[in-house]
Parts: sequence; structure tokens; C-alpha cells
Amino acid sequence: GGGEEGDEELGRTSLQCLKARMTLSYLILSSEDSSPSKYGSATTLGDHETFTFVDLLSHCLQGRAKEGSGAYSAATFSLKGVLHVIKCIMFEPRNRKLFASSSNGSRLNTLLLKAIARYSVLD
Repeated sequence: GGGEEGDEELGRTSLQCLKARMTLSYLILSSEDSSPSKYGSATTLGDHETFTFVDLLSHCLQGRAKEGSGAYSAATFSLKGVLHVIKCIMFEPRNRKLFASSSNGSRLNTLLLKAIARYSVLD
């Protein structure tokens, strides 16, 4: 019915917003001389986006696709790319505060530690 189509459209829109936020954060905040204050809210996450980023990192670490609305294949995002974007996103003080005040912050920390544990022992 219309509800399922609406959910699917919302999922696609959410994924497009996520990709746009990732791109903006990467382009704006990955340069050495950038300052988050110059760009206002362009790189600041919304409350709902913290879950989406943590979910994306989880899927990348497990090498699995996201099913359902806003679905993507396991090859859509590289783990290295997602980790770099998270670094850029955390450069913005408001994003750090947002993650710190949400349950997604502890989940993000756990997943980042998992990534470190998994890849720090590789040659």
C-alpha cells in the first residue's frame, strides 16, 4: 500500500541525505586549514543522522548490505572511506556533542574499537 511506498521513499531520501552529508563533510573538513565555524550547519548532523552513520559503520565492518528502505549493497561504501568521513564529521564540535549525548555515541565508540582491534594487527 501507500504506507510501504512512503517508507521506501523515506529510506531512499535518508540514504541520499547521508551521502550528501558525507560528501560535504569530506570536502569541507578534510582540508588542513578548514574551520567548522566557517560553514555553519552544512556539516552539522541532525539527531536522526547519528543512528544512520553508526548503522553504516556497523554494516561496513560486517561487510553486509542494508536491507529494506534505503537499502545499499555491501560494496557501496568502503570501510576506509566511512572511517575518514567519521573523522571529518567529528571535527565539528557540535557533532561530537551530539554523539556524546546520545546512545549512538557509545555504539560508535564500540564499533571504532572493533575496527582498531581488527585492523591494527594486520601487516
